[in-house]
Formats: sequence, C-alpha cells, structure tokens
Amino acid sequence: MWKIRKEFECMINKIDIDNSKILQANNSYILGKLVSDTEYLPNIGYEKEAITVMKNSSNVVFYVKPISFEPSYIEENINKYLNSGTTYIGVDIHNQHMFNNEYRRVDESDKIEIVKSMLQDKLILFKPRINVNGSKIHKNMHLISIEEANKEHSGYKYTYIPILNIKNDEFESKFKNKEPIKLSNSKYSDLSNIQYIICGEYIYGYIDDCKRCLRTIESWIFESENLKKYKIDVNSEEFKRNSVAHREEMVFLERSYLEKLDINLTDEGIDITAKNNEEDINFNNNMNSKENDFIHLNINTEIKFLNEFREKTLKYGLYYTKTDLYNFHISVKANMLTILAGMSGTGKTQIAKCYAEAMGLTRDNGQLLFLPISPSYTEPEDLIGYLNSSIGLYMPSATGLIDLLIVAEENRDKMYAVIFDEMNLAQIEHWFAPFISLLEINEEERILSLYSEDSICHNKNKYKSKIRVGNNVLFIGTVNLDETTRDLSDRVLDRANVITLKKRSFSELKENENVINDKKFNLEEINNITFKEYKLWIEEKSFIDTFTLEELKFFDNLHELLSNKENIRGISFRVLQGIADYINNIPSYEEETLISREEAFDI
Repeated sequence: MWKIRKEFECMINKIDIDNSKILQANNSYILGKLVSDTEYLPNIGYEKEAITVMKNSSNVVFYVKPISFEPSYIEENINKYLNSGTTYIGVDIHNQHMFNNEYRRVDESDKIEIVKSMLQDKLILFKPRINVNGSKIHKNMHLISIEEANKEHSGYKYTYIPILNIKNDEFESKFKNKEPIKLSNSKYSDLSNIQYIICGEYIYGYIDDCKRCLRTIESWIFESENLKKYKIDVNSEEFKRNSVAHREEMVFLERSYLEKLDINLTDEGIDITAKNNEEDINFNNNMNSKENDFIHLNINTEIKFLNEFREKTLKYGLYYTKTDLYNFHISVKANMLTILAGMSGTGKTQIAKCYAEAMGLTRDNGQLLFLPISPSYTEPEDLIGYLNSSIGLYMPSATGLIDLLIVAEENRDKMYAVIFDEMNLAQIEHWFAPFISLLEINEEERILSLYSEDSICHNKNKYKSKIRVGNNVLFIGTVNLDETTRDLSDRVLDRANVITLKKRSFSELKENENVINDKKFNLEEINNITFKEYKLWIEEKSFIDTFTLEELKFFDNLHELLSNKENIRGISFRVLQGIADYINNIPSYEEETLISREEAFDI
C-alpha cells in the first residue's frame, strides 16, 4: 500500500499544476452520460456500479463519462495520471441544488433509485470540479441540467458550440478588426479549442484561435485566416434532433451532423475574410460612438441613484458617512448576498429599505419583500414552504419569498429586493441552506428546486418544481452582534459580503450639523431602476486582469501566512474574485472613483 501511494504521489508531481487553467477547466461545459463499463471505476463505492453508496458514508456517488470534448488541460494533464481515465465522479451532497428537500429524508436505497431515475438513459450537462490537494487529485463534477437523450444517437459524441446574441454585421465587423466579442456565461471558461460559433441564422467555421480579452472576462477575440459562414435553421426538426442543451448562449451538436455542416461550409460557405470590410469598419465606429454615449449616461444614472440613496438615509436620520453608503452599494453590486452587521438600533434595516426605495422598489408595487427571521426557523421549509404529498399541493411559506421569486422570474426586466431582517436569530446554515448553494452559481444555472418533477402537485401551474433565481433579485440581510444571536459560520462568510457600519459619534454630528444639507452631486431625483439599467452599472473582470503582479504576490504571501496558521484557512479563488469584483464596481464621478483603490483594499 505504501509503495502504491508513493508511486501515485510521484505521478501527481509530474502533473503540471496550473491553478488558472484549473479554474478555466472548472468553468467549462461538458456533456456526459452514466458509465456503462464499470470495470475501471474508482474504488470509493460499496458496489462497482454506475450509481452506488459511497464507502463509510450515506452519500450516493455516480460516475459519468464525457461524450463531448473535455478542456485541453484536463485531457493533457489530468486524465493520463488517473486509472479512471475520463470518468467524472458525482456526489449527491455536492449537487444539492438538483434535489428537493424530500431527498434528504429517504434511506440510501431510495436515494439510489431517485438518482437512477434522474440520470439513467439521460444526457448530463455538467462542469468539472478538479481539485488538487497535496498528493491527491479529485475529478468531480457540478451538475447543471439533465437533458433528454435521442435514442437514435446512442453512442454518439457531441461538440460544444457557443452562440452569439448580436447581429451578424456586428460580429463580422468585430472579427475583422480583432475587437473583443462578449460570450455570455463564458467567465473563466476554456474556449481555446473552439472551431465553430453560431450567430443569428449562420454557423461560422474554421476559427483558428480564440483568445480571452484582458479587459473583460467574458469577452474574446477570434482569429481565422479563412472564416466562413453557412445559413442554418436552428428551429428546424433536423437541428433540434441533432442538438442537446440548446440555450440562449450555447448548444451541443451531434458530431456527424456537424461534419455535414462542415462540408456545407467548405462547398457553399461565404468567405468572410475575403470581403471588403470598409463598410463594416464604419458601422463599428458608429456603434462605438453610440456605446460611449450610453455608458456616460449610465454612469450619471448611477450617481443620481447614489445621491437619492444618501438623501433618503438623511431623511430617516441615518447619519452614516458617504464611504459607508458607497461601500454598501458596491457590495450589493458585487455579490448575491450583502449582510449589514452591527449593534442593535443603528439603522441597519432602515438603510436596506432606503436602498430599495431609492431604486423604486416598494412593498406597494410588489418589488420589495421585508422578511423578519424567527428564532424558530430550523429548515428551508420555514422559508420557502413544502410539498404536502398527502394532498398533492405545494404549500408556500407565509414569508411570501417563493411568490416574489416567481414574479421576478416572469418579469426579468424589473428589479426586486429581499431583506432578511436579523438573519442570525436562527442558524443561517439551516433555514438558508438552498440559497447558500445558489450564491456561487452563474445566473443561468441558479435553479431553486422546490420538489421533485416526478411528484404529484395539483397546483404546479402556479408553483413549478423549479425556479430560476436571476440577477434581478437583490438579497440583503441584517445581523445583530450580541448574546441573543448566532455567530456567522465560515461557509456564510465565504459567500457573502459582510459590512460592519461605523457609528459616527454624537459630538461629530453636532460639530457638522450641515451634514444633512451636504450634497456632493447636484442632480435630479431618479426612481424605478430597471434591470437593464442596473446591469450596466456592473463591471466584470477576472482577478488576473484586475490585480497587478505585485498585488497578486501580496495575496499569495497573505494566503501562506493564513494557511500556515491553520491549513483550512487562506484566500480561495472565490474570495480573490470577490475582492476583484468589489474593486471593479467602484463607481466613478468626473474621472475619479468614489472610493480610492487603496481605501478599497482596507475596507
């Protein structure tokens, strides 16, 4: 056993461990299905089956083989050192977002049957979860969705194709001028092997290279010496029959069908690189001019909002510094959950309400939900409700949260806010569990499961089994720090922005009585912020593009200090990206940021 372990450690040492490439691989989409050959499965389950119970645990483990290309880093550096080859390991507890609350209450044999009914003879869309821990390497997976399989295509392979949601003229112009093109949900993804892309009514082929733009993390520059396009009908029966996981931003195409399209591209495709691009350049210049004007208007809109927010706080007698208010606003933009912490009676709840009202979100228009947390909350059902299987009805909680999320999903152009007041009166990890898992997931994958799709639910027209929680919903919490409340766990702290408001001294307020009339921006009031406007306030960049080499070395040294003290502590990729998101979302006014970069690091 010792010899085998030493040999395995030697193999791990040969692997080129590149954390940035692991991050890209872990954010790439793969299509797979349950393994059929169980001979070479890892020895971690009680049975050599595609779905079984993990040894020394009650967790269910399942094994999936990819039927689309894996990220090149995994193929070249991970697979050849693992006995299980291309197999991915899924664990139910790591994919709780795919299961409802009933799943946790059944025994192990029933869990296996539930997982089998969900995955057997289906196609599985997932993202890798490659983790290297010392001499151990784990090739796990994060489930995205379960897709119906075409029985005619049993044993077939698929290829991932990104879809652009811009006009063909704009794409072709940006391609010719080597300008960045945004691909939705491509944050950190590995797109180095992309050869095809769909835009409008055309598929484009013979892409030589796809490079990430350094300015924004979801933008790419495409290169090709012979880019061609061929008209396709994505609504045709042939396309539907040969496609899987067709989304707004991507699709997987069966490879023999793609080969047919490739022949059409060669024989009948229009050569984009051969066209005169003078007209396209003029179009692009006009687009850039309009875009810059809109961005300038957008910045003014955000500043107007901040001015309205501050005036509302002063109106309610909340005398906090501008920096505190800006800090709160930036945190809300940069994270799904922002928590205001501090002593009781300092106006945390009122600040959250002022923020929502400044956006035009009120209880009267149904866009604001104020939700006081009770000490009796112990289960997610207390927050979202449950399916009463005896009568076949979904019983939503009296909190009203599910009703608001349903309305928000149906009205994605509007903003909504949920204020969880005194969150830590009950143990947050218990009643808030489903949302903690959702906080780190991309918007398109952020699905809240209410009950099993196979369950009988007579009011499912009103309460669907799953709800997509969009970025148009703001989650804000307040916590008191006293003897009546629970401490915030590392799991919550790792996923939320926690702000401790600084109480200004009474004497300082007396000395600065003009604070109420102090207005930095003499701009008119603005209300009813739409999601389209709010989205334009948000800037997305990777931490690699955000920080200088010197700053990254500082974080490396800080991580080493923390991990040396306690090996489970440190600065994770998620934490570092959270810091980057904060810094990138500091608003500017007259070419100056409202909070300096140096101050932002220290907040």
